[in-house]
Amino acid sequence: MDPRAGSEAEDEAIQRIEYTVRPGDNFWEVARRRVRLAVGAEPSEEQVRDYWLELVAINESRLVEPGNPDLLLPGQTLRLPA
Repeated sequence: MDPRAGSEAEDEAIQRIEYTVRPGDNFWEVARRRVRLAVGAEPSEEQVRDYWLELVAINESRLVEPGNPDLLLPGQTLRLPA
């Protein structure tokens, strides 16, 4: 099993329209896991980047520190692009 693949619980959580941040999460990893589920394989960096840009944009108002997408706190809820 690929250690980057994440657990089944992570995969189930990431399929929802909203996602609750867990310790160690960051926007890039959330985007990578979401795109991987959508395409059924490990996504390209370009695919992840495109989703990441949209993910950060739709969550701008939810950022703990405006303009700083690097700061996510466990328990924070993110909206996921469809």
